[in-house]
Amino acid sequence: MNDLYFGRYISRESLIHKFHPLFKFSFFLIFIIVINNTDSTNSLALYTLFFLVLLSLSKIKLSEILLVAKPFYVLIFFTFIIQLIGYSDIYNNILLCYKFLMMILISALLSVTIKPLDVVKVLYLAFRPLKILRVDVKELVLSLLIAIRFIPMLFEELNNIKLVNNFRPYAVKNRLERLNLVKRYIMPLIFRIFYYSEQLTLSLPENGVIGEVLKLDSPKFVDCTILFLLIIFLGGIFVV
Repeated sequence: MNDLYFGRYISRESLIHKFHPLFKFSFFLIFIIVINNTDSTNSLALYTLFFLVLLSLSKIKLSEILLVAKPFYVLIFFTFIIQLIGYSDIYNNILLCYKFLMMILISALLSVTIKPLDVVKVLYLAFRPLKILRVDVKELVLSLLIAIRFIPMLFEELNNIKLVNNFRPYAVKNRLERLNLVKRYIMPLIFRIFYYSEQLTLSLPENGVIGEVLKLDSPKFVDCTILFLLIIFLGGIFVV
């Protein structure tokens, strides 16, 4: 599971994966906002159980989500230390860090259950009002499309380079030689960056059809009903 990272889509046959992208994005965003504004431990416990239910419905293992969120653990630790220095209330510090962790895990679950192109479609719909300000929304979304697709490819190539170099025998005698071994990873990665940047640019749709490519499918009545019930459930826990 070393190839799991934030932003990589994990294909599974689940209800969460089949949920409409716009509604999925909206629901997870509301979920994060509700978690951020919750101070009750009982409500957080219920939200945690609800998150585990969503995790089960998505057929994603908890160990996979924890691995995806791994880069953020250091940030959570430093947040706890800073809050501990500034405030003496340990209980509130732990509560704050736990909410931070939950928001990261929710975001991680969203990132592995929604396709990168669907993310771009949702953002394209959200940015369309900017046309009033004469913002070139298509160019903006194309830049996001390159970034969203390029970053996972970068992690994949770095992991492949590491795997290949692990099978090569190297005799490391001192620290200077260890520093020189960085070129085993950096140089091949740079070459692949230029190569995939060119390939992504060539594979982008023409300006005339970009609107059709980024068009979201119409939501089904079932999706609307599920979103309504989920929001009511989150709101009920928040009020209680």
